[in-house]
Amino acid sequence: MTLDPAHLPRYIRLAFSHDAEPGKPLPLDKESIDKLDNVPRLLRAFSNRFGAKLGTPELWGGAINVPLSSDPELFDSSESLASDLAVTAAEIHENSRRQPPLPLNQAVSNPYCLDILRALAQTHDKSKLTASMKTGANTVELPQVPLAYFTEPSKDISDVRHLRLKVLAVCAPKDDANVIVLADMSLLELPLADYRYDSDEIFGSFVKQPAIFVGSAEVVGKHAYRALASGSLQPQLIF
Repeated sequence: MTLDPAHLPRYIRLAFSHDAEPGKPLPLDKESIDKLDNVPRLLRAFSNRFGAKLGTPELWGGAINVPLSSDPELFDSSESLASDLAVTAAEIHENSRRQPPLPLNQAVSNPYCLDILRALAQTHDKSKLTASMKTGANTVELPQVPLAYFTEPSKDISDVRHLRLKVLAVCAPKDDANVIVLADMSLLELPLADYRYDSDEIFGSFVKQPAIFVGSAEVVGKHAYRALASGSLQPQLIF
């Protein structure tokens, strides 16, 4: 049974037990919070997003409830946060399956969500804590991402770059790859095994029409790259 603190119309709920008796709300000071394993880091992550609009955490009914201000602007911000966290969780999962993965800040649309999701993952891994957010009549469960999803390239992989650049031109092909010129005047090899285009197709579809290359590429020389299999040529719509 989930206990709903009627005195808090809007709050973040960090639940570690669903069977506890409600009792009376107990405000938590900093000293008490610091004893709660990874909870302080999670609260700091939320504080970085909401700032002074977060109230004093309360221990009540097997959960820590963190009041949210009734500011209408905060309502929009909290709705946006729930959506952004869900999108970022999916992007982290997708990145964990890449070979090699991208740096997380490059792999997600909303990097500010990373600290919150990582803190949620750590607290859930250690204490099975779950989190939800209530804004008025709506309650949204916040995503739980396995710690294994927080995958980044090895620190010693210095010869791989993530590119997101406009395609300017196509050059004479190599035996095993087509070659294009990117907006920073670098050359990018597209291995035929992974990018099944001929030169005319690249020119017609990605040079005459605006397009970008998005993906990881290995550095093979000065201002020269070789695309890895996870990349793509993406036409850009003109309105």
